[in-house]
This record gives sequence, C-alpha cells and structure tokens, in this order.
Amino acid sequence: MKNFTIYLKKLTISTLAFILILFLSHSLISQNLIDFNQVLNQETYKKSSNTEYQSLKSYYVDYTPSLLIGNEKTQKSDPLTCRVADISISNLDKLYEKNPDYSEVEFLKIYVKQNDKRQNLDISALSQFEKLKHILFEFDYNININEINNLIRNYSKSPVSIYYYISIPN
Repeated sequence: MKNFTIYLKKLTISTLAFILILFLSHSLISQNLIDFNQVLNQETYKKSSNTEYQSLKSYYVDYTPSLLIGNEKTQKSDPLTCRVADISISNLDKLYEKNPDYSEVEFLKIYVKQNDKRQNLDISALSQFEKLKHILFEFDYNININEINNLIRNYSKSPVSIYYYISIPN
C-alpha cells in the first residue's frame, strides 16, 4: 500500500507538471494577442484617463482611416498626417513597398474575410512604419488564437501591440 501511495504522489506531481507546461506554452504562444473587444469593454479602460488608451479607443470608435492601402493604389484622405491605415490581408505585400506616408501611421487595421487569400504579416519588415503602435486584425468569421498567431511572423522583439476583433456580419 505504501508503494502505491508513493506511485500516486509521483503520478499526481507529473500530471500537474504536464498540465502546467501545457498551460504556460499556450500562454506564451498567445500572450502577444489581445482581444480588442475585451479591451473596449473593461471598466479599467473605460474610466482610464491614460492618453494611450484614449488614442487607441479613438482609432477604433471614431474610426476614420486616413490611408487606404488597396490593390491598385494607396489613397490619402488627410494630406497632413496619416495616422490610421486600412488594408485587406490579401494586400499585405503593399506594406513592404516604399511609401513615405507609412512613416506617420500609428494604427494599422487589417481586414480578414473568410475567403481572402492569406498572407503572413512580417512585423520585422515594417520598418517604414516608424510611429506604428497598434495593429488590429478584424475577422468576419470565428477564428482561434493559434490560427491568428500563424498569420504573424517576427513579433517577439516588437513594441507594437497586436489586437484581434471578430465581427461577424448578420
């Protein structure tokens, strides 16, 4: 009976260690992604006077893109500064092209539709975006964290915050 008790203790410790490793590895994989809907709905953010949060909220709530990056061309709506940029995930290669307007962008919104051609976003290749602070992936379908993580490369040393938002049309 004593040996059986020792065996159970070892098994329990091993099982707990395994569960902890699984939990931590999942946390490390998804720690860089923030659910934007939760950010907007948290009381601490709503009541915050933090200017960083206020600008993040205004990028989305008072959303007016000043730079539309499309297939054929890039359109500016504000001739002075381009703080917010819109792009479809199928056009991500446009972000790696030289464009002086990119240097002022602080908020990049990437639309992902279920039938779009997928491209990975290489964060390290966005050096033209000198003032970039936030990237928001907006999906029109349900997607899991691992699938979103697979869309992002070279993020580990970036100061940019990455958010995701699921907005399924009716």
